[in-house]
Amino acid sequence: MSILGLTVLCALALDLALLWGTVSHQMDAQPRTPSTRITPQPMSLTEGAVATKQGWKDTLLSLGYKQAPQGGTSGPGQFDVEGTPWTIHPRGGPPMLVHVDGRRVDRLTHREDGVSIAGWDFQLPDISMLPSGRQPSGDTNQPSIAVPFAGLPTALVQAVVTRLDSRFFEHTGIDPHMVLANTWSRIRWKADDRAQATISQRLARAMLLRHEPTFLRSVQEVLLTWVLEFRYSKEELLSSYLNKAQYHGREGVTLQGIGEATAHWFQAEPPAMSPAQAVLISASLVEQNQPPQKGSALLEQRNTVVRAMLASGQLSPIEAAHTLNSPIPEGRQGPLRRNSPWFIDAVRRAQDESSALPPTNGNTLQLQTTLMPGLQRAAEQAIDHQMEQLRVEHPELLSPGTGVQWTLIAMDPKTGAIRALVGGRDYNEDSTNHAFASARPPGTAFRPLVLASIATDQRPGLTGNKGLTGRTSAPRLRATAQSMGITTPITASRSLVLGQQEVTAVELAVAMSTLANGGLRPHPHVLVGTRSAGGAWLDRQLPTADAALDPRIASRVTKSLIKSLEPSQRQTLRDSNFQLPVALHEGRSPDGRDSWALGYTPDLAVVAWLGRTGLSDSALPQDLTALSVWARFMGMAEPYLSGAALDPTSKSPAATTRDDSPPTPPETSSADQPTYTVPGSAGAKRNLIREDQNRRDEERRMLREVERSTH
Repeated sequence: MSILGLTVLCALALDLALLWGTVSHQMDAQPRTPSTRITPQPMSLTEGAVATKQGWKDTLLSLGYKQAPQGGTSGPGQFDVEGTPWTIHPRGGPPMLVHVDGRRVDRLTHREDGVSIAGWDFQLPDISMLPSGRQPSGDTNQPSIAVPFAGLPTALVQAVVTRLDSRFFEHTGIDPHMVLANTWSRIRWKADDRAQATISQRLARAMLLRHEPTFLRSVQEVLLTWVLEFRYSKEELLSSYLNKAQYHGREGVTLQGIGEATAHWFQAEPPAMSPAQAVLISASLVEQNQPPQKGSALLEQRNTVVRAMLASGQLSPIEAAHTLNSPIPEGRQGPLRRNSPWFIDAVRRAQDESSALPPTNGNTLQLQTTLMPGLQRAAEQAIDHQMEQLRVEHPELLSPGTGVQWTLIAMDPKTGAIRALVGGRDYNEDSTNHAFASARPPGTAFRPLVLASIATDQRPGLTGNKGLTGRTSAPRLRATAQSMGITTPITASRSLVLGQQEVTAVELAVAMSTLANGGLRPHPHVLVGTRSAGGAWLDRQLPTADAALDPRIASRVTKSLIKSLEPSQRQTLRDSNFQLPVALHEGRSPDGRDSWALGYTPDLAVVAWLGRTGLSDSALPQDLTALSVWARFMGMAEPYLSGAALDPTSKSPAATTRDDSPPTPPETSSADQPTYTVPGSAGAKRNLIREDQNRRDEERRMLREVERSTH
């Protein structure tokens, strides 16, 4: 090798070492403002997990996966749930077969060799990306935060890749198609201003200190591109580029980073963008040697991206039409919009109240929450539909001060994990979380707790509401309600039996969970724990449950609620496409200002409330009930439920049980021998068995009377 060649190699090696350091400094440096990632519950495919075609189809499409033709997938990010078994090829994993039995996963196997797979977690996009220690304000003069790939909406990723680099996930940094196109452009136009570049090249270009078009800079750009591709994933490269890139704003303003761009255009965090907004943000990306995009030019660029996404199947015709008809926003759009705002507030409050959670220490933390995005979307859509109906049928109820508020909370009855939460009508108008903060009289909706109290008191009720009230012990009802999760101060008086004392929606959700969970009361929570930037658990909260009711009492109350479903209620559920086993009760407050619907399946306890607020003392219209919201939500939630029969007598292994009382013997028929042992003589055992059987027979008679008297 000649001295010249050796010198060139040494220079390249030295340059490569310097570029390696540049990459480490810029890619691994801390964000400009330390941030907290708020993430939802991952969707897991494991043996026994709920698996319906519609539920997983919606989940995978929301992650940007593509539905493959029936017969199998051809690459990562594809799925086929039409055939049997399902085929899913996760990003970063091997293709697998999902064998489904009914509505649950039977087993998972590798597609190629049939070897069993324990499971696979699909990480969902972040709910929010907030600077640590402060609430977002939408002021673009404040330091922005670095948004990871998980915080980028799928529509934004698709739009950016469609516009800038359609083969981004296929090439290794340099796209041969682009090289040929650029060569032809230079030959034809004698200029470089039409040259294209991959996203990796754009990121490398942004990292270089020198930007003049010299041969040395071009060599460094290629070397740096290869270093980036070698050291980092495509997802990391794309998120880093979007955080470093510049964006066109209104009136010629140039914005730095995806966080500033979304706050400027839509007063929204990146995870809260709609598909139409994501396409506009992709169109606002600043190109090399491009003048500020204004008005018609930005609109035309957006429409070009929309047409390309429609042609590739990334947008449906309806979504494309909606995006093409959306105007360019003018001026500030009001307060910063967030995904699931009431839930995020609850998460941050839980973080602030927990002394076990570590400080940020300038590092990014991940708050793992209990939220299921599919159920959250269902809750928001159910309430949005109710609001549209109000605008048409009862517009006077939307006026400030005399209008209505509503809330919906969905909870896992086994663990107390809150899966969906809408705390009011409009967060920007009233940020109060009415599910937690607003105590309201339940009225006749208190009946499930009254039934549990009567059963616990072992006193049969008479016919009619008066007989039920007269036969109910107020002290016993107070004790039963508190054991089932009512923490608001209540008194042992007749008003409690009549449902005139106030409780909150979350308390009733806990009470319904207690019935669904065989008498075990879970502890409601929104936070699973905290992870470090590297994914290690720093703190984790295991679910716990307390023994609140005899499981036989919970079972009898559940059966009573199932039997007492009225034909009109069953029809409302059918109209909402909900056909799974369910226990349900609805009621109104004595003054008619509050409507409640509460019920549960083995997977979900749900409470919906609709009520008048402010100074108005008028009752709600008779045709306006919380049941319509409850039923619509359950219809959309059905793909995420197991469909199992309600069996509250079986205790859940998912939660750690705290119970200081002696274990309850299993229920037996008169012909059965008990399976538990009693210390002492054989005669004493027979006496105890006989006494226990007599007590059980009396409980059955009493519960039959309760069911008859409360229909």
